[in-house]
Amino acid sequence: MMQIRPVSDLRNKFPEIENAVSSGNPVFLTKNGHGAMVVMSLEKYAELTEDLEIKLDEADSAAAVSDVRYTHENVFSRSKEGLVEENPRLLLEPVPGKPASIGEFDGLIKIPDDFNEPLDEMKEYMF
Repeated sequence: MMQIRPVSDLRNKFPEIENAVSSGNPVFLTKNGHGAMVVMSLEKYAELTEDLEIKLDEADSAAAVSDVRYTHENVFSRSKEGLVEENPRLLLEPVPGKPASIGEFDGLIKIPDDFNEPLDEMKEYMF
């Protein structure tokens, strides 16, 4: 279960945070109502970053045998192109600097017929 707590709990209620973290759940800490940091166990952190280290090592090895270098724009645009091929609905994001034209999203956005109907859970609260 996700826990969101004020950062002061790190000092004042450390055993509670330690118990949550040791059970494998991260604890999200806020400062002045805004997200500030996440506390997690070393095991969970290692689990999350293990593949990343392997991929970075692979990238370093590939870079050592090639003179080809890519900018972050190249990498992210190629990644985005691959994602869009898998899911064309990602094109709903307008191109920066290009205003959206009328009808540009026709057929991509589906609004159900009952869109304006109240949700079943809310009907009992209606007058």
